[in-house]
Amino acid sequence: MYPGKVTDHDVDLLARIAGEIYCQYHNYKVLFEGYDGDKPRYGDIAPNALGYLGSALKEHVILQVCKLSDPLRDHRGNENLSIQFFVQHAYFGDSLAKRKLECLGEKLETFGKKLRPARDKIISHFDRKTIHDGKPLGAAEPEEWSKYWSNLEQFVEILYQGYFNEPLHIRSAAATTDAAILRGILEERAANPGVPLPLPLPPEVQ
Repeated sequence: MYPGKVTDHDVDLLARIAGEIYCQYHNYKVLFEGYDGDKPRYGDIAPNALGYLGSALKEHVILQVCKLSDPLRDHRGNENLSIQFFVQHAYFGDSLAKRKLECLGEKLETFGKKLRPARDKIISHFDRKTIHDGKPLGAAEPEEWSKYWSNLEQFVEILYQGYFNEPLHIRSAAATTDAAILRGILEERAANPGVPLPLPLPPEVQ
């Protein structure tokens, strides 16, 4: 690892991290909001457990997005694998690609700052006043999320093309998720509540 220098490994790690974050966002949308425009219908199936899972996924995505928009260094001087790290230390022979990376970095930072109050006051810490007030923080409209993923995908693509000379699209990672299968099972169960759930096989039969 070379301080102050973006390596191939750094770029590969960013691509993996960004792809995983998008997958979690995609999972949340499929399971709890409906990525196809139709809100999932689970009826009375485990509303508490599904509610907790939905909240956990949402908070996880917000936390991960905010981590990408963290400063170049933490308060101890350690480098963060953040948007700023790549903007400031990535090397490009192509000045146009560098300017585009900087422009995208600014947009990603702006979105991260919008979510940061939720991370700082609720997710990472139980800020007493915020908890007492009970007001939502860090909300963003669906269109803003859509633009964020587009910007992040372009950001990673520029870096990946520059360091590996090949394209990479982080949103293609969602092709590996099986959230739609789980949603289908839950909706089918809600539509046929009288069908008994399959019992697990005894250990000696497995």
